[in-house]
Amino acid sequence: MTGHGVADNAPCDERRPAPVIQRAHAVRPVLHPPAMDSAPHSALIVSRSDATIRVISDLLRGGFSDITLIDLARSAPDVLERLASGGVEVVLLDVSSTADMAAEIMHRARDQAPDVPIVLVLQEAGSSIAPGPGGVPGDAQDTVVLDQLGAAMLPRVLRYAIERQRLQTTLRQLSLTDELTGLYNRTGFLALCEHHLTLAPRTRGLMIALVDVKGLRAFNDCRGWQAGNQRLRATADILRATFRASDVIARLGADDFAVLVLDAGEDAGVVVQRRLEAQLTLHATRAVAGTNGLELAMTLTRIEPGPPLAIDDLLERSVPGLRGRR
Repeated sequence: MTGHGVADNAPCDERRPAPVIQRAHAVRPVLHPPAMDSAPHSALIVSRSDATIRVISDLLRGGFSDITLIDLARSAPDVLERLASGGVEVVLLDVSSTADMAAEIMHRARDQAPDVPIVLVLQEAGSSIAPGPGGVPGDAQDTVVLDQLGAAMLPRVLRYAIERQRLQTTLRQLSLTDELTGLYNRTGFLALCEHHLTLAPRTRGLMIALVDVKGLRAFNDCRGWQAGNQRLRATADILRATFRASDVIARLGADDFAVLVLDAGEDAGVVVQRRLEAQLTLHATRAVAGTNGLELAMTLTRIEPGPPLAIDDLLERSVPGLRGRR
């Protein structure tokens, strides 16, 4: 893509025209888990046993419970559909009546709704749980025995499961996100990309966009690091406003951003480039802090369906030398 950018050594006090893009793509904002509050929490029961469903329902509908039973599911597709619709805060999985699908539910629920804890329900003490592809019971937040539950115990177990899951999510985000921008950091980006790259042959294709904030070092020298940080946050906001929530966006280094664009069609590059240009112009017009004279250079690499490649190799192919930059 061609552009009309002003040289990076332009005087600091000179207002420059709207930023220039060389080619572009994608995003995914980081969602921080909300804090626990006193509002009722919603539970999904997964069981084929009417007796088990009746016992759990009675316990959750007791006067001591702040857990609201919102739905039932008897098959893996039902569980995934209900999770996809949102509103579920904890899943109770009756292992005894769903032994043939428990492992699949654990595995697929972990991918589809990683922030929703699963509590395993056993019929009696000493019941065994055979590990499966989904890591049963390793991916469960807790295990309860049905004949040992009381009216107050089950709601308390579920509340603790929700709290622990949210804490773990927060800790993961702290280790995988960039503190300044709230985007994924390099570690988070590589971890998510490795997962998505294995699925690339089943999609229309993937794209990687590498974004560079032009002239940031000179800008920092002239305006100070606080103004430079403001410019980086503005860049992150522009990318969030441009790309889809399903894409993965990260800050890789000082002035380097990267985006993995999921299920990218043939025209994805053109569409995203137009959106990004529009957002850059909009932010500059509104005089958003950090956007005066902001110029972004982007390169876009399409990943065609085929044998999975390591994300580091793809980054190196996109911009030689990027692998070693931090």
